Amino acid sequence: MTRYRIERAVPGQAETVATMVAALLKELSGGAQQLQTADLLPVARARLEQQASFFAWLAIDADESVVGVITASAGTAIYAGGTLGTIQELYVLPPHRSAGIGQMLLDAVLETARREGWNRVEVGAPSATRWQRTIDFYKANGFVEIGPRLQRRLTS
Repeated sequence: MTRYRIERAVPGQAETVATMVAALLKELSGGAQQLQTADLLPVARARLEQQASFFAWLAIDADESVVGVITASAGTAIYAGGTLGTIQELYVLPPHRSAGIGQMLLDAVLETARREGWNRVEVGAPSATRWQRTIDFYKANGFVEIGPRLQRRLTS
């Protein structure tokens, strides 16, 4: 049985984080998303340097290969009673799915949430039509649906 460990990503691992997020975006878009690691690297590096409000964890297998990533950030909202966390990305390489890695990554976020005093953790999940397994994963971990999430881009 392969063993995995979870470690918090540091700025020197920005390229790895960007690579995993690029893979996630490509899968979510059915291959239409054309963002490459190089496109995401500046933001990944900048966010990883913001260790107080942005968090990323990597799942690493026995061969020292990164097989998963999760990112989250802290924010505040009146409705949340103060501080809340938002999971932005969660991705596990396809050959490593159903091995408990997603659970380990989510547990890292929830542990941090408790330690940091966040009142809740939210996640923008993909469409249930195509990604029901993802929705079911979050629901099995105590998340409840609160409605759709919308966005308006202000930059390209």
